[in-house]
Amino acid sequence: MARKRMISPEIWESSSFSKLSDFAKLVFIGMISQADDEGKGRASPNILRSKLFPDGEEKRVADIKKALSEIALRMSTTIYEVDGDSFYRLDNWHSW
Repeated sequence: MARKRMISPEIWESSSFSKLSDFAKLVFIGMISQADDEGKGRASPNILRSKLFPDGEEKRVADIKKALSEIALRMSTTIYEVDGDSFYRLDNWHSW
């Protein structure tokens, strides 16, 4: 279950974060808020869409997939699968 999270103001100064599209930035911040105490969470685009944009019918699963690709490419984030389910790990979680 997600806990209350604080987003460091330094994120806005990160060159990696600044290279993300605006939508990918929003998804990444949502991933932080949804992560467990180890910095891990479900990376299924359908699940993320339902958690981050519960009333956002205009948000497409394809847009979430694209954002996840951007995040995996630019941020210290690992996307992996276990038994066919997709997960993410925020690699710098403990240093944050």
